[in-house]
Amino acid sequence: LEEKLQPAYEAALLEIDEPKFAELAVRLEAVLRGLEERLRRHRERRGAGAAQRFWHGERLGMVDLTYAPSLLRFAGLRQFHAWKLPEGLDAVAAWIDALAAEPLVRESFQEEAVLRQVGAYLDNFRARAAALAQGPGLA
Repeated sequence: LEEKLQPAYEAALLEIDEPKFAELAVRLEAVLRGLEERLRRHRERRGAGAAQRFWHGERLGMVDLTYAPSLLRFAGLRQFHAWKLPEGLDAVAAWIDALAAEPLVRESFQEEAVLRQVGAYLDNFRARAAALAQGPGLA
């Protein structure tokens, strides 16, 4: 999470240059495909089917609670970059849906507040980029 998913997500989310965002989205997709593979292998080792809701089964656990904030913040990518979870990530998509529906997770995640904060960061980055584009000494 801290070494792969979070850095890939944050870099993409806060990128204001769309061609650079597209490159970062490819990196994020690769990380998510790795997560998909790990989740599927984990379930196979445990003999659990694809219908399993959470990482370790039907009960919410520490792995779920650790990943939930990052996975639910994909809402920012959708809002600011029109990004969608790539095709073929069925296990990850179902896991995100299960986390989003879990009351304990929903109560701790304030989507509107997160989107406002990210929007403020992006507005600041865009303003600074525009000032820099106008010439030295204006930023």
